Parts: sequence; C-alpha cells; structure tokens
Amino acid sequence: MIARGLIESRRMVVPNQIWMLQRIQAAMAEADRESLGGWLSRFDRGPELLALGDRLSACRIRKEGGRLFSS
Repeated sequence: MIARGLIESRRMVVPNQIWMLQRIQAAMAEADRESLGGWLSRFDRGPELLALGDRLSACRIRKEGGRLFSS
C-alpha cells in the first residue's frame, strides 16, 4: 500500500522549473475552477495541482529577456 500523506523535504530548485509551474498556475487561474477540478480528478493526485499557487507563493521567478530572476 502506498502512503498518500504530505512529505516535506529539501531539494535543489531549478528556476526554470519554478517559472514553468508559475505559467501552469496562471493558466489554471483563468480556467473555470469547477471544470478544471473535475478534469484533474481523473488523474491520480491531480486535484493537488489546485493548490499549486499556495505551494509557489514563497518562491516567485520572473523572466526578462530570456533570463530568470527571483522576485
């Protein structure tokens, strides 16, 4: 049996990955929350993506002319 609890750990963060996740979060913010939630529920742990904004709130990256900067 696989545990489904939250696991906290530390790891290296690659700014490009965070920036791409922020783009996904922005697109989800514009979508109909109910429809998006229904679609995400088709995937294992998919609804967890609805909390992406909360997870990224302390780590913001901005892109300027092809370069990434922490905000």
